[in-house]
Amino acid sequence: MTGRPYTTSKRMESLRSQLSKRQHAILNDVARLGILSGQQVRRLHFAGDQASRRLARLDLAELVEWDVLVRLGRRIGGQHSGSDGYCYCLGVAGQRLIDPDRRRYRRPWEPAAASLNHALSVSELYVDLRTAERGGSFRLVRFDSEPRCWRRYSGPGGSRLWLKPDAFTVIETEDFEDRFFIETDCGTERPARIESKARAYISYFQSGREQADDDIFPIIVFVAPTEARRLEISHALDRVPSDYRHLFTAVRADRAALLLCDGSLVGGNQREDAS
Repeated sequence: MTGRPYTTSKRMESLRSQLSKRQHAILNDVARLGILSGQQVRRLHFAGDQASRRLARLDLAELVEWDVLVRLGRRIGGQHSGSDGYCYCLGVAGQRLIDPDRRRYRRPWEPAAASLNHALSVSELYVDLRTAERGGSFRLVRFDSEPRCWRRYSGPGGSRLWLKPDAFTVIETEDFEDRFFIETDCGTERPARIESKARAYISYFQSGREQADDDIFPIIVFVAPTEARRLEISHALDRVPSDYRHLFTAVRADRAALLLCDGSLVGGNQREDAS
């Protein structure tokens, strides 16, 4: 449902100053990703002790009360998961704080279970990267989720096409800057669909659009929930033309952040000197 913002500009300025630094950071992360679970918010912005859990509940409750965030009805982890099990997206006030120049603001709707699980899996990778960044020798320079990570390009005959990754990320180490397109897999798509996605990336690679500025093309990483699914995806990727197979890899979700950060997934033509 769309409509005019329900609060005045003056009220929004008051609300902006009312938010704590941590609440601003939570707002920005939810805006970046679209949806975060309470547990993901807590891992990003709070310590693991009981007092921090209480602070997380209070911060999230205030953000919901002010319509900065909206708590979705569906829980993750069942009725006993507490605030960790709720999922949060931007409310109308949150949308206005992030993008005050928009003409209309949309009340969030409840996504289907499959869409919610997929969105949370993308968010989980972001949380894992941010967590690893705290004690690592790398910096997460950029993490764009949908639709900011989408790419428009010209296909055969000048047709206008869209490439729609789940995320695009840039990771910087002391010597290099590595880039990745992310495809987060929930184990629901047939191998033929995986192959079709891979061929769409090849089409985009052939367009030269991504390489136009610095001749760098990101590695395409399929993130799988299990080892068996990772192998299934790898077999599907083996059916793409051999000249392009090096663009793709499949990793297990519990190892994705580590492998993205240690440089082992990237060849010489997919990284840029950080200097």
